[in-house]
Parts: sequence; structure tokens; C-alpha cells
Amino acid sequence: MEFLTPAKRLKKLRKSLNMKQFDFDQEDLTRGYYGMIENGQRNLNIDIAKKIIEKLRIRATEIGVQLDFDEHYLVMSERAEAEAYCLKHLKKDL
Repeated sequence: MEFLTPAKRLKKLRKSLNMKQFDFDQEDLTRGYYGMIENGQRNLNIDIAKKIIEKLRIRATEIGVQLDFDEHYLVMSERAEAEAYCLKHLKKDL
């Protein structure tokens, strides 16, 4: 299992939905700023994550894919993602 940084997770999600960075360009979130988030030059905060998840959900609906996570998943650290994964599987085994 690979646990990703928020930047890598965001890039992977964007590519899996066949989106470009330009698709996130809007008044309060420019393509350049989005690119800096993906490159790790800027941190992803919960407010920006909400705007990004909204765009991801719109695209997912267009192509018939259901996203079962929220903005908290996007900002989750590698360690937090690993802990959540382990706890989920431990609960299953109990």
C-alpha cells in the first residue's frame, strides 16, 4: 500500500479523472496556485480543499464515477492516511 502526501494524492486524483490543472482555474484559485500545491510549494488547507473537491466531484459525476471521500482526505498527511488504513483493517479483522 502506498501512502501519499496531499500534493501527490491530489495529482493522482486529478489525473485519474482526466483533468488538467487549468480545470481548477477560478477567481479565488488560479491554475498557478493549484500547480504550486501539486508541486509541494504551497500547503493545501481545508478551504482550498473544499473548492478542489467540488471540482473533482463535478468531473466525477460527468464521467459516472462516485467519489466517497471529502476534503479532509485531501489534506490528510501520509502518516494519518496510514493510521486510518491500519485502523480500518484492524476493525475488519476483529
